[in-house]
Amino acid sequence: MSSISPVAIRAGSTVATCIVVAVLVVTGLSVVESRQASLLFFAAVLVTSIVVLLVLPVHVLPALALGIIVAIPDRIADFSTSPVVTPATLVLGLWLVRRILMRGMATQDAGPLEDQGPGAVRGLRILAILLGVTMFVLIVVAPVKQFAVGWTFTYLVAVVGPMMVGRIDSESQAIRTALPWLGTVAGVYALVQAAVQKNVLYLPVYEALGKSDVQHWAVYRSDGSLGHPLLAGLFFAVVLAFCVGRWLETGRRLVLVAAVVNGLAIVATVSRGSYLAASAGVVTVLLTALIGRRVRRLRLLGISASFAVAAYLALNTVAFVERGLSEEALVSAHTRTGLLRITFDTANAYHWLGGGPANSLTVAAPFNFQGLPIENSYLQLIISLGAPGLLTFLAILATSAVIAVRNGNLGALGGLVAYAIAISGFAALDSRRNLLVLLGVLIMLCIHGRPERDRLDDPVLVPANAGSAVTSR
Repeated sequence: MSSISPVAIRAGSTVATCIVVAVLVVTGLSVVESRQASLLFFAAVLVTSIVVLLVLPVHVLPALALGIIVAIPDRIADFSTSPVVTPATLVLGLWLVRRILMRGMATQDAGPLEDQGPGAVRGLRILAILLGVTMFVLIVVAPVKQFAVGWTFTYLVAVVGPMMVGRIDSESQAIRTALPWLGTVAGVYALVQAAVQKNVLYLPVYEALGKSDVQHWAVYRSDGSLGHPLLAGLFFAVVLAFCVGRWLETGRRLVLVAAVVNGLAIVATVSRGSYLAASAGVVTVLLTALIGRRVRRLRLLGISASFAVAAYLALNTVAFVERGLSEEALVSAHTRTGLLRITFDTANAYHWLGGGPANSLTVAAPFNFQGLPIENSYLQLIISLGAPGLLTFLAILATSAVIAVRNGNLGALGGLVAYAIAISGFAALDSRRNLLVLLGVLIMLCIHGRPERDRLDDPVLVPANAGSAVTSR
């Protein structure tokens, strides 16, 4: 039997470390009662975590940050940390510091990032910096400045920071290895939760923190380890589209199994937006593969047909149909129609220049007499960052996608498209800083490394110069 690969060892150590830290935090939250004991406990966890982060290989830290997002829901992280730094942001911040200190040292990824595509990468960096500058300016007018500062800090660390440290192909490879495993583990747990109709691991922790259960719908919806069905659905949609792309790149069957598990987990969340997001991500990947390369078309046809059948079955599950016909779903659809008027009135009052990062709900309050949540992240951004900020954000997404296509990173492209669609369906970005970290990870995958450098077991994609001798099989 062949020895375990170094990549698998790194991925295993990353996941194991994430689990250990998560267990420590969950245990502490469950047992400590007094405020002083809580502070001492979290100080001990913080010091221990920093020591671990300084000892771990630097290139596994972004994958570890991703693992923390999956293992520690925002409902717990926001309880235990400051308004500025979340656990995932702390990990990425330490990674940036270590990478900057290592800049003068020889590494296997040494070299300018621009060799991935000078014009596009340089433009992406400029766009990211411009958006960061916009946020800094708008902090001044933000009514709740701690939200604005926390959101801006997370954006700078998670999105801008990785563009400033040069080539980080090792980090991207570690993320590509860890993401399917994280999705599979979280997906299996979501399926278990759907079967027993109870969040057996996290519900006791929520109760210990005085937080109510998130279940208030006509049908039971899994939230797994992500804290909310919409967040879980977004993550599973991203992983599903990513895994389909990786399967096309490598032909590895385990990645395809991970895609199936995450597809089933989406069904367990009964999140209609996630259905759409996963579909958009997968279709984008398949079309890009078909247009851009010679493809073993029989396989591509097979996965397209399989996905179509799976989508049909998912749309006709009892839970999905009951959810669509429920009063809450009809009310949700009705209230979303009023968001455009609220957004227009609020944006117009601020001259379309924004009212402050992460402040969309507060800024819109005078025009939102019903107290509706802003259930669309792009509407949130036009309120908080203004029309220039929204356009810059969209340009960042589009430029990252172009670079992913140029580099042949189909998995990253699918994940980014699924993310972009999913955040349009709920109030995601303003109140969920971890989604900024996830965005930063996806952009890293788009612009760093090429899948051709990985070992291809049985790739579905065929190089364009393979000639006519290649046949379908």
